[in-house]
Amino acid sequence: MIDNQNLVKKLAVWGSVLIVVIAGLTYGFYAFKQQTSLKAATDKEQRYEQAINFLKLGRWAESKELLADLEDYKDAGVLSRYADAQDLMARMTGTEKEYKTISGIVDNIPAAYNGEFRGDIDRIRKYVQAGNQENSAGTDQETADQLAKENARIQISVELIEDGRYEEAQQSLPSVTSEVGNALYWYAKALKDYNPSDWSLSESDIYHISPDYNAVLSQEIRQFVSGKLHVPKRLWESGYSKIK
Repeated sequence: MIDNQNLVKKLAVWGSVLIVVIAGLTYGFYAFKQQTSLKAATDKEQRYEQAINFLKLGRWAESKELLADLEDYKDAGVLSRYADAQDLMARMTGTEKEYKTISGIVDNIPAAYNGEFRGDIDRIRKYVQAGNQENSAGTDQETADQLAKENARIQISVELIEDGRYEEAQQSLPSVTSEVGNALYWYAKALKDYNPSDWSLSESDIYHISPDYNAVLSQEIRQFVSGKLHVPKRLWESGYSKIK
C-alpha cells in the first residue's frame, strides 16, 4: 500500500515536471518564431531603405537587386519597375523598340501611384510618349513630331529646374536646338554653377542666353541675372554678342 502511494506521488511529480517542460518548449518555440519574424521584417525594411538610397543616387542595377525579392513589401514593386525604366533610359539609343519597352514598364505602374518618385515616373511617361509619337508618325509629320518631342523635353526640364535638379535638366536638353531649349540649358547650368562668393562661372554661362529672350522662365532668368549675378543689361548684351 505504501509502495503504491509512493508510486502515485512519483508519477504526479514527473507529470508536473513534464507539463512544465512541454510548456517551456512551447513558449520557446513561439518566442523563437516571433523573433525570426521580427528579424525578417527588419531585414526587409533595411533592404527597402537601401534601395531607396540607391534610387536617389541613380544606381539602378543595385536598387533592382535589392528590390527583387521585396515585390509585395510596401511599394517595392513600383520602385522595381521605376528602376527598370531608368536603367533602360540611361542606356537607350532612341530606337522605337526601346521607347515601347520603357512605355510598357511605366504602363504597369498604377496611374494613382503617389509615392516619392511619382514626379520622375510622370516625366518618364511624357518622355516615352513623345518618343513613341515621333517613331510612329509618317514622313509628313516628322517636323511636327520633332517639335512635340522637344516641347515634352522642355516641359520636363522646366519641372526639373523648379525642383532644383539642374544637372538632370541639362541632360534632358542637349538635342533641343530651339531658342527655348538653349536658354533653359544654360540657365540650368548657371544655377548649378552658382557660388554666392564667386559667380563668375554662372556669369559666363548666362552670356549664352539672349538678353531679349522672352519665353519660358524668362522672368526667372532676368531676376537671377540682376539679383544674383548683379549683371546689368548692357554688360549682358555685350557678353552675349561676343559669344553669338
